[in-house]
Amino acid sequence: MPMFNWTPIETKDAATILIALVAASVGLWQYISTSHDEFLKPVRENQLQLYVQASAAAASLATIPTDDPEWKKARERFLQLFYGPLAIVENYQHVVKAGEPREVTVERAMIAFKACLDDKTCVGTGEMLDLSLALAHTCRISIGSSWGFKAKQLEGTYQTLIEKYESH
Repeated sequence: MPMFNWTPIETKDAATILIALVAASVGLWQYISTSHDEFLKPVRENQLQLYVQASAAAASLATIPTDDPEWKKARERFLQLFYGPLAIVENYQHVVKAGEPREVTVERAMIAFKACLDDKTCVGTGEMLDLSLALAHTCRISIGSSWGFKAKQLEGTYQTLIEKYESH
């Protein structure tokens, strides 16, 4: 004699169970998705603020005369961002698969600008202006990518200057 007495489930009962499972799954998915977005929101906002600060510091360094006290402040701010908080949120690509091009990242743009800043023959030149724009454009692309936007208007040509300066 069997221990359980199985009876066929009626269609109505099966549909109710199925609807409950689907509703629970959708609720769980929404919870996970919302939690993920809520976690990333302050990270993205901080990234945006730091990108703006780095771009502003670079623009100041590229446009203010080096003997101006504001230039020294901008240099200090750029270096603080370079060696600290920006490294937490900037996009980077440390591993490149064979045959794939290296992505132009905010990290590379910052490194290229700092190399120019450390090179007395680059400071105050059009090349420094271009590298400042390249950093700003690269930040724009990174922000768009972080927020899930992939639009042509986010792309720029200044990133080629980063690669050019890296080859110096």
